[in-house]
Amino acid sequence: MVQDRARLERQQVPSVDDDLLSRLNVIAIEASRSRDLRFIDALNYYYELLSNVTTPESEDTRLLFVSFLDFYAQALDTLSKEIAACA
Repeated sequence: MVQDRARLERQQVPSVDDDLLSRLNVIAIEASRSRDLRFIDALNYYYELLSNVTTPESEDTRLLFVSFLDFYAQALDTLSKEIAACA
């Protein structure tokens, strides 16, 4: 993920590929299962970075992007429920 971050930050207009989105999907799924906030932190970073990216061209890449957003939302929901349960 560090190499992806460096590559994306060097580009004028960041572009995403299927490999990056697949890894982000796996991280988002793990973030829903783990209490390790580093997963959420990484997802937050890539969410902000990818919000400046144009819509992916291929249908498969668009589906991976949408699934990333869904898994990311689920991870945030899980975290907020855990925080609420502790309060």
